[in-house]
Amino acid sequence: MRRRRVSRRKRTFVDAEGTGEQSLATWLQKLCNEEGLKLHLDVKVVSGGDPRTVVEHAVSCRKRLVNSFGECKSVLVLLDEDRVASDREKGKDPETVNGRNELQRFYLAPNLEGLFVRLHCGYENRKLTTTDTKRHLKNLWSTYKKPESAGTLGKQFCLGDLLRAAKHDDGLCKALKLLGLSEAKSN
Repeated sequence: MRRRRVSRRKRTFVDAEGTGEQSLATWLQKLCNEEGLKLHLDVKVVSGGDPRTVVEHAVSCRKRLVNSFGECKSVLVLLDEDRVASDREKGKDPETVNGRNELQRFYLAPNLEGLFVRLHCGYENRKLTTTDTKRHLKNLWSTYKKPESAGTLGKQFCLGDLLRAAKHDDGLCKALKLLGLSEAKSN
């Protein structure tokens, strides 16, 4: 009996700052599956820390993956942008970490909640401060609780929302392109 050859999924490592970013990555995996993309997102949660710590963790994990498997398609790091300026002042700039150029760094502007605001129709190009994001998000999504699950994100948003927001966010556009979602058909 002949075995059917199954194409291997490409592995992309995702380093997430916390459980909210993990939910985002899990939702992105579901979208990849729905679009028929042969991609496995290997999500690791750093459980907080400053952006530099998250980038250092991602560099370290990438090295282990390369040493263990001999390859690593790509590494996507999800970072909150609102912490970077104060961390730079403290000498903790994530952009000075050796090995960072091997990673695709996606800065959530100003944070994860800011991305969720921009996923709402008509808010794609909103530039908000950290304090504004919570107020705007509560007005747009009254039942929002941090962190929301990937399932809840999938009920609230669709791929079309991501693609629409990506037209105004270079980082999101690059992240979706890395995953293969930028060429996908929106719902």
